[in-house]
Amino acid sequence: MKSNTPAKQDKQTSEIFTRCEQPGLSEDFKYASKGQFVVILLTGAFLFGTLWRIRGSEGFGSFWGMIVASLCFCLFVFTFLIPKYKTNSGIFGEVFLITVLSMAVTVGGWGTLNTQITGMLSSGIPFSGEDAVIYVPINPLSGITIMLCLGFGWMPFFAYCIGRIYSNRIHMFKQTLLAIAVYYIVMWLAMLLVSHILLGFLNPQATDLFSYGLTDKGYNISPWRAYISNFDNSSWAKGIPGGRNYFASISAISSAIASVALFAFVRYILHDKRASNIIFKICGVHALSITLADLWLFWSVGGFRMSSLVPPAWLDGWHMWEYFTGLFSGLGIMLILLNANRTDEICIEQPKAETAGKFMTILGFLFRLIFVPIIFIASIMKPLADNFGLPFTHFFVLFPLVFFTVLYGLLILIRRIKNRDSLNNRNYYRLFSALFLLYYSIYVAIYFRFADASYVVQYMMMITAVAVYLGYVFLLRNKSLDNNQKHR
Repeated sequence: MKSNTPAKQDKQTSEIFTRCEQPGLSEDFKYASKGQFVVILLTGAFLFGTLWRIRGSEGFGSFWGMIVASLCFCLFVFTFLIPKYKTNSGIFGEVFLITVLSMAVTVGGWGTLNTQITGMLSSGIPFSGEDAVIYVPINPLSGITIMLCLGFGWMPFFAYCIGRIYSNRIHMFKQTLLAIAVYYIVMWLAMLLVSHILLGFLNPQATDLFSYGLTDKGYNISPWRAYISNFDNSSWAKGIPGGRNYFASISAISSAIASVALFAFVRYILHDKRASNIIFKICGVHALSITLADLWLFWSVGGFRMSSLVPPAWLDGWHMWEYFTGLFSGLGIMLILLNANRTDEICIEQPKAETAGKFMTILGFLFRLIFVPIIFIASIMKPLADNFGLPFTHFFVLFPLVFFTVLYGLLILIRRIKNRDSLNNRNYYRLFSALFLLYYSIYVAIYFRFADASYVVQYMMMITAVAVYLGYVFLLRNKSLDNNQKHR
């Protein structure tokens, strides 16, 4: 425990970090007005709203859709908010790449969870001899609770990465691995036992429905044993009435518990109050956002017990739930980041050259060689291939991916040989801002070419996409003006 004392941390800091500086916004928008803060807040919120809707559209899918949303959102916040750390690795640096990936690796599945706030639970598929699914009355509070769990456990690693960036303490590689290990160990333990007990208390009808479904399909086993025998296998569960809901509920509760464990590890083991606060705030904001936005779906399916409201013809509940989840979450995350940028100076991670050994250098090279093409090329080719009905192994998909991988690998080696690993701050921000504009435009174009949504949602997407472009231009122009004022 002595290694975590402030004195020891300060000694490590002096050995590893070369300087500290003010966070990004306070430096780059030194002369920012209240209007500029409002613009960056709303632009980020509109951006995440459009990205969350794009994430749920045809061809993107859960993991790839989250990569798309995470990439564009990270490009935006790294341009305007995140401090100038790791400028030696820039856009293809491990910090940026890990932050992008972190939002996708813990993506959840909602199954039939998002309609339970109505007080009705769907069996998912019909029982034998039935032509339609059945609905079981439940307590709406259990539906609200399960949605909060779903949102809280959706992107804990992204929250950890952001907290790590803004921390005034050192998060070494082994500490990050320990944080990941704590999350998964706690999540798996919860999946094995704790979450089943909690679900039985929170929503006993979910357990009973799955039990009846197992009996209906000829399985003489308990829901717990069925889950353990087909551990987290949602494909199998979809073939059992009540199974998809049961598996999704266990996953949501377990992820929420693991996210709390991650917060506790950072706060009480690593003694990093600043990072842990950011983790809890981001997870909490997303939990509230995905639950509050679910009111659109509540309205669209008929309200309480699905029979108290008559939804209007224009209401596209599912797609509006997706959009407003991103909008509310983006608004909250931007507020958290803006507040973090107003804090005292933070240490900028700049390890001395001799601290990176050969093994870590090779590991970093392989990491970038694998994930840079996945993030920047496959995230475009995958939705295009799916929308055109092409397999991922098609030449149209694989050729750009392989070509870019080889070209990027050669570029890394050439820059390494010439000892040109750094980008100056000016080129660093130009590259981030240019790639944001490029990739956001590509994803928006794919969405409007293939998306199937109501005219209300499409108009809403068009208006907010335009708002994002206008906000981006305004912020970029004022960023340039602020830099000119600083150098006068």
